[in-house]
Amino acid sequence: MSAVETTVELANKVGGAEIIARIVEDLKDESEPYRKMVMEAIEKIVENLGVSDIDLRLEELLVDGILYAFQEQTSDDTVVMLNGFGTIINALSLRVKPYLPQICGTIKWRLHNKSAKVRQQAADLISRIAVVMKTCGYAFISVSLSLLVDSHEY
Repeated sequence: MSAVETTVELANKVGGAEIIARIVEDLKDESEPYRKMVMEAIEKIVENLGVSDIDLRLEELLVDGILYAFQEQTSDDTVVMLNGFGTIINALSLRVKPYLPQICGTIKWRLHNKSAKVRQQAADLISRIAVVMKTCGYAFISVSLSLLVDSHEY
């Protein structure tokens, strides 16, 4: 059994928030492979158990951590980070509204990056969280971000 599977099984037994609280800071670890494992574990915990037991402080740490992990990724394998980010933001739904300006700022910065790979990651992230952005009243930002994406050549 992998570390991710073991972590998810522990969460199933003691509660998602209990385990997420213990590993959320590791989303800022200097090791990218480790950050990816933490993101994958949190994604699976949220998929299985939801976010109803996550309090405001843990929610803040979680959003801060996934933003950091997303911004700091350098490997070509971005699927784990994108999926984790999307799953967590979608599960938080309306609770994510206070963080959308920061999330959109990160996306806009990445859309203006010289690297096509970085711009593509931003576009992929938009596709995963657009519904939550619209639900929170950020439809205009979502549309303007997608227009920005369309204006770049890949």
